[in-house]
Amino acid sequence: MIWRLLPAPGKRFVGEERDVNQKSASFFCIEQETGRIQWRNLELQEPWWIGIEAIQKDVVLLHEYAMPDLPDHKKIHALELSSGRVLWKNEELRYLFAYQESIYAAELRHEDTYYYEVDLMSGEITRAVDAAYVATIREIAFSHDAEPVDFPVPFRRGADEDLSPMIEQLTKRENRIESIEYLRKGDLLALCYHTAVSPDPAQRVMDQHFMISDGRRMLYHELLNERVQNAVPDSLFGIGDFVYSIKGKRVLQAFNFGKGARTDGQDKN
Repeated sequence: MIWRLLPAPGKRFVGEERDVNQKSASFFCIEQETGRIQWRNLELQEPWWIGIEAIQKDVVLLHEYAMPDLPDHKKIHALELSSGRVLWKNEELRYLFAYQESIYAAELRHEDTYYYEVDLMSGEITRAVDAAYVATIREIAFSHDAEPVDFPVPFRRGADEDLSPMIEQLTKRENRIESIEYLRKGDLLALCYHTAVSPDPAQRVMDQHFMISDGRRMLYHELLNERVQNAVPDSLFGIGDFVYSIKGKRVLQAFNFGKGARTDGQDKN
């Protein structure tokens, strides 16, 4: 299943797939607008306790976990974005953030923390720095945001006055709607909502729906997830003119809201 997905330079996504039964993780890279796979099924020596840390320029940075039951990160693996090729790894440092051609990392030794500036492409430590310098560069780095990702916002019945009549009309045939989120781009509206499907109100079993509307009528509708017990987060987001949905936690779909239609080759199975 698709576990995590991050936008990358060159209108690409880098993603993390996990097989929960086999306890294995792998990584992939696809084009945002066509779904063309650039590379896939990349596995490292650590099969499960590993994940995407960040993407900086043309480098994908991965981390491992300090302990299986603790979220603290350790180690750094650097991959070439275009190919997935391993560029370098460091087993002593912990990633903090990246800025321009460097990443900043920390090392804990004898209860003291040491900070370093590391060359992004080679993994070589260029110099040691102090905590004050790291704090200053971190503030500068975080002020240079990448292309924004648009996430849906919760629909509040009666509060969103301009949208309430439209959304209520689009969903009037649905019974027992648990929650609604929406994302607006231009003249088009994307909805993601959950409906209760169990006849017993005490049993929380829901279907997750995805819908596109031009404000007057429904243009597209499908089920993203069936009979789930909890609301499924992060199934809808937008970048630029595109809106993306994740179906069944396995299929990534792209819809071009600039043209009002879904792109071809958009599924990532």
